[in-house]
Amino acid sequence: MHLRTLVLDREYTPHRTVSWHRGLSLVFSDKAEVIEEYEECVQTVYVSFPVPAVVRLRNPIPKKKKVVRFNRHNVFLRDKGVCQYCGDKLSLRTLTYDHATPRSSPYYGKTNFENIVSACYPCNLRKGNRTPWDAKMILRADPVRPDFLPLVTWSLDSPTVIPDLWRDYLRE
Repeated sequence: MHLRTLVLDREYTPHRTVSWHRGLSLVFSDKAEVIEEYEECVQTVYVSFPVPAVVRLRNPIPKKKKVVRFNRHNVFLRDKGVCQYCGDKLSLRTLTYDHATPRSSPYYGKTNFENIVSACYPCNLRKGNRTPWDAKMILRADPVRPDFLPLVTWSLDSPTVIPDLWRDYLRE
């Protein structure tokens, strides 16, 4: 079984996703209550338990300022899988990331959220080792550090595989 459990905070806001094992553990330890269940069940010798699809935490989550880490996946999430030059929507495998200010320029383009954008291979090759201005290409959005990223459930390459039982709790 490759089912995941959506964990909500006390206010029914999505907090994270966990394995169904961890979801069941949260319920058995009385840290969470079951809101939605899958049709699948876990069998033991004596009893059967429905697999939790959505659980709600009983205690508040301490508020911490989370910093979004810079990595390839988070750049693609920020840019929604869209080439920032031509606007084509592509899969993770067909996108690269590009330094808006090249690393070799006198201004030394750094590898961070403020300088990296998603690009398709043809646009990345066309831009080459130049700034978008020099290459006569326009960025669709300025690269910025995101404050948060959308909830990701599985692979970025998979189509939208959000269980129907979760849809009422996720904001678009």
